[in-house]
Amino acid sequence: AQALKLAATFPTPDRAVAAALRMREAMLGLNDERQRDDLLLEIGIHEGPCLAVKLNDRQDCFGQTVKIAARVRGLAMSRSIIATGAVVNDRETARLLESAGLSPLPQRRALRGIADEAMLHELPRGRRGPAPATGAATRIMKTPRPRRHARASGSPDRARRCRACPRDRPR
Repeated sequence: AQALKLAATFPTPDRAVAAALRMREAMLGLNDERQRDDLLLEIGIHEGPCLAVKLNDRQDCFGQTVKIAARVRGLAMSRSIIATGAVVNDRETARLLESAGLSPLPQRRALRGIADEAMLHELPRGRRGPAPATGAATRIMKTPRPRRHARASGSPDRARRCRACPRDRPR
């Protein structure tokens, strides 16, 4: 599978959540247009201070906040948005979620490398359409293509088509 991991910073938690909701809807729309379901999005959002460094015209962020955002993203499944309690409990974020008709689903989870369990909230999909109008870790993935299976006899370099694989079916 091909995957792209990226991190973004936002001035406030509600802006990170609004961007995440718009990204999810845009990705679903793109999949609908293509009539395929192979572009996936996993988003983790956490709020807190970080150390920002600008080097060679690139900004990079470091610190516990960034680490937690990445760990939260690692728990997200396809098309899910997971946010920490610090994000969901923000007054503006709560207003945004309410206007979008979303009720966060709370869950206690352990995060690798973090001593205490964290209260996380999954933001389920609400009504279809764009989200109303700081930190987030995002991973955009393309689902893996079926691999060709090597022949039972003969050279493993020579592959045969597999009837079970959608790409290998006769057209």
